[in-house]
Amino acid sequence: MSIISRLRADAIDAATDGLQEAAQRVLRQAQANIPIGDPGEDPDPGVELRESGRIEKDGKGYIVVFETRYAAKQHEDQRLSHPRGGGAKYLERAITEIVPTLDGIVSSKVRARMAAGLK
Repeated sequence: MSIISRLRADAIDAATDGLQEAAQRVLRQAQANIPIGDPGEDPDPGVELRESGRIEKDGKGYIVVFETRYAAKQHEDQRLSHPRGGGAKYLERAITEIVPTLDGIVSSKVRARMAAGLK
């Protein structure tokens, strides 16, 4: 493998690592934004929406998934009251908060990998 091919592969791997880190940050922020349910009123008190979140590989990127039967309703229904904290649009708000830092997350991974590869 030529040095150019190796550097290209390293840059792609580093960018992918950066996207994974960004997805992890979105997941953590969304978990912090999630409505806190009332155990007496939860549709399924044995399942915590916050704990159902995970990251999945999707082609060359990653997606953040919350998988309970009421995750979409909690996200979309802005009429719901959340007196214990959190609120609707928990994932959308997390993405909005992390996107401005995305280029820094990815570029720092690529710069670090390139610096290590040139030594």
